[in-house]
Amino acid sequence: MNAQLKKIGLTPGRAALVAVLAVVLVVVWGPQLMRLAGGATERPITSSRQRPALQPRPAAPATELATSVVTPSAPTPAERKLVLVSVSEAAAYDPFAAPAWSIAAAQVAQAGEANATAETEHENAVATRFASLREKGVAMIFVSAKGQAAQVGDQTLHVGDRIDGFKVIEIGAAGVVFEPAPNDDTGEADGA
Repeated sequence: MNAQLKKIGLTPGRAALVAVLAVVLVVVWGPQLMRLAGGATERPITSSRQRPALQPRPAAPATELATSVVTPSAPTPAERKLVLVSVSEAAAYDPFAAPAWSIAAAQVAQAGEANATAETEHENAVATRFASLREKGVAMIFVSAKGQAAQVGDQTLHVGDRIDGFKVIEIGAAGVVFEPAPNDDTGEADGA
């Protein structure tokens, strides 16, 4: 028998580990499986400090209902209902976000506002530079089998050249296409 156990790789240490895990499995899942099977009732959670049991409030007389303020009490397990959430709410929910009352959430909100301000300032600067580039105007577009060239202001540009923080992406019969340069150069054109 011992040879068969060694053949499948069961050592005394592994056997002990399997036994401990089996006991833990029975302790954790046993009560839950019994409750599902209907054999046990739900037992209350106890702690070192016992809390007083919640008592239902007595019903108010009908004349008192019109003038009394009703405060909601904790629902009983039978009263609890499934909360329905729309797909858009579920998709927008961030389970890892800091609670709104925490300092971290306030710092994230302030950082977001600062980033939005910086982005807006950057977008305004790019728009201003593009407006000045547009004022220079395209004087001429030259398209041939060897390539394309365009005269913007007093400079001749080719595809890939940079001018005023923008890179020339395409030159065609319809015009010149620019995009903001990756390193955001604001210097003169690379072309001649």
